[in-house]
Amino acid sequence: MAKKAFKVVIVGGSVAGLSLANMLEQLGIDFVLLEAYHDIAPQVGASIGLYPNFSRLLDQIGCYDALRSLLEETVNQGYYRNPRGEAIFSFRGLSDCLERRHGYPVMFLDRQMLLKVLSDNLQQKTKILVRKQVVKVETTGTGIRVLTEDNSWYEGDILIGADGIHSTIRKEMHSLGKRISPGYFDNDEYSSSHVIMNKGFSYLILTGPEDRVYWFLNVKDDKVSYGKDVPRYSKEDERCLAEEHFDDRLNECDVFGDLYKNRISSTLTPLHEYQWQRWHFGRIMTIGDASHKLNPITGFGGACAVEGAAALVNALKRQMNQCPNGLSEPDIQVVFAETQAVREKRTRHLLDNARTMQSFDALDTLIAPLIARFIIPNLTRDMALQVVGLDTVEGTRLELFPTPKRPRYVPFTDELPAKPIKDAWFLKAFTAVLFSLLLFLSWFISKDPALSGVALEHVHTGIAWIDQRLAYTVQVFYAETDYESSCQKLQIAYFMAVLLPTILIWIIEGHRHGNHLSLASWPTAMLFFAALSLLSLGRVMPMYCLFSLFTSSRPAYAMVTGRHVPLLIAKTILIVSYVGYVFSILLMVILWIDYNIRDLIITLWRFSPLYVSILIPIIAGLISKIQPPAQIKISSSLQEKSYLRMYHNEDIGPLRVVYRFVVLMATLTHVVFVFLFISNNLTTSAKTLLKLFQYDIILYAVTTVLWSWWSVYDMRRLGYTTTQKATKAALSILVGTFIVGPGAIYVGTWHWREDVILALNK
Repeated sequence: MAKKAFKVVIVGGSVAGLSLANMLEQLGIDFVLLEAYHDIAPQVGASIGLYPNFSRLLDQIGCYDALRSLLEETVNQGYYRNPRGEAIFSFRGLSDCLERRHGYPVMFLDRQMLLKVLSDNLQQKTKILVRKQVVKVETTGTGIRVLTEDNSWYEGDILIGADGIHSTIRKEMHSLGKRISPGYFDNDEYSSSHVIMNKGFSYLILTGPEDRVYWFLNVKDDKVSYGKDVPRYSKEDERCLAEEHFDDRLNECDVFGDLYKNRISSTLTPLHEYQWQRWHFGRIMTIGDASHKLNPITGFGGACAVEGAAALVNALKRQMNQCPNGLSEPDIQVVFAETQAVREKRTRHLLDNARTMQSFDALDTLIAPLIARFIIPNLTRDMALQVVGLDTVEGTRLELFPTPKRPRYVPFTDELPAKPIKDAWFLKAFTAVLFSLLLFLSWFISKDPALSGVALEHVHTGIAWIDQRLAYTVQVFYAETDYESSCQKLQIAYFMAVLLPTILIWIIEGHRHGNHLSLASWPTAMLFFAALSLLSLGRVMPMYCLFSLFTSSRPAYAMVTGRHVPLLIAKTILIVSYVGYVFSILLMVILWIDYNIRDLIITLWRFSPLYVSILIPIIAGLISKIQPPAQIKISSSLQEKSYLRMYHNEDIGPLRVVYRFVVLMATLTHVVFVFLFISNNLTTSAKTLLKLFQYDIILYAVTTVLWSWWSVYDMRRLGYTTTQKATKAALSILVGTFIVGPGAIYVGTWHWREDVILALNK
């Protein structure tokens, strides 16, 4: 006897319902879709937003190109406006940047347009039935039966409710559940864009195809309503509310009254925000708004519904492959439970985000007015893109469908080389404890031994503590530069070979795109350079690593887009560092007759980390004034726009030169010094200096290994590299510290990290 084909009954010709129908059809799974309206694409609902995660799914089922062709322009300008309609933040290239980062632009269009494209994409249109209002659901021994208003019965193995917030299927499912399994359901469960901020209300205004404008006026209600208490509004209610806001300024010229009087259509509706605790029972499941309803302010509602359909199809197909003889009801329960488990946390997160954004836009919190006044006007482009980007990359895809190869700078989470590690707080806390311990030890074991030497000028700043530190430095290095011994000079060179790589990395990180306007940006790095001018490297390094441990976990830094360093900074960093830093070292080892001149040179060298870090952006700025950036010859007009320049990775070439040159010099110095040390060819004076710095070097080496290990683990935590590659890198760091030295390992780790992130760009 032939096995009965598995069949899905879909109720609701919504975005979720039609998307699910497309997915099932292309996988060869039988279905029928029942729509209550007389038309599969009625003019119900206003606009719908398509962010990259949504577009990727539509692309997988073959609908994206048809949708993209409907729009001549995408939402490429973004504005935040205050209650007076004045722009307090503007974003040029919003859609272009999202397309370059994630492969797709942000689009807004009529919901009806999307429904039509989804419907037209179906080959078996006879399986889409209209005027089929469901009135009753029954279970059978092996499936489910649905009765429609015209007394027609439809049978299938499972029933999927995609019929919106007022879902008939959800009500029928709850009714069956309470009758068959009392207690299964909670009885109390039923109980360009412009953002204009204002007290108690806000506007979201977007442009669409055919010169249309989509607008949302969101007004805070006096109370929160649940279930049957949620109000329904009449056209008179809408008119009265609109008139109250006719004089609201939307920009410098227009008011809301002008927009409302020229509307094509409008409706007043309560903003439902809810996520049901249980999305399924028996052979019935709800998806989309029937299981979770988001505030539309973020534009993620449609994407969330289609992602739910994709998660259901993924779980269903896996289970069908494991059970070739057919799915039993327990098997179907596994499918439904897996779908809800995969989606529940994300939908809750998106729901909470939407609520927070609405509250903020309506200036409904104590700090919202302060943020609107002082923070939003100073937002960077990357900060604004994160609002969308962080949720976009977590989007679901169809596992058995090919993913279209569209260029993108930032991969989706499911495209990463490895699955990201969640909840890594324990290891991070443990690492912080280790750095704190090293910092604690540095103040006890890295002491300044009492040195006797030539009496030199000790007063440089008039501040006793600083002059004492400078006098100590002069005494140390004067003794080593007073003779022509190559071994003594080699000892100085080794110390420099450790210090210079550290300075270069700190400068690079201070200018890193992901650290811009953060506590880890260039001004903060200056504080560490100032500390390095007065304290030993073994003391400052643990402080820097402890600080960076927490700043480097910020989303802006962790994302692929955080890797970029300004091109001119990358080009000037090596030559300026060596001219400003190494030149002073060469002066130190020249035999000056005048002791006071050498005293001054050594004192100036002590501050070289600080003045070199200041000189680099100054020189880079001067070069940019004299020599404009070269044009990038790329065929795509999209990629030629100036605000997309960072996505071309122009900085990676100069950075690789920096990394490789510094690794080579640090390695040569370390190998030669170790050889001389082992062969006991160091002079007595050199041994004195070695003893002086041994604790400093040991603390630095241990801190560097620990920080490099954490950096490798961070790449694995984010999913940017595999466990196998991370393990090899960690072992290489340990072995390499002895062979090539801690300075070379520090820079080498950063070179590896740069290449790991770069490999994610597609």
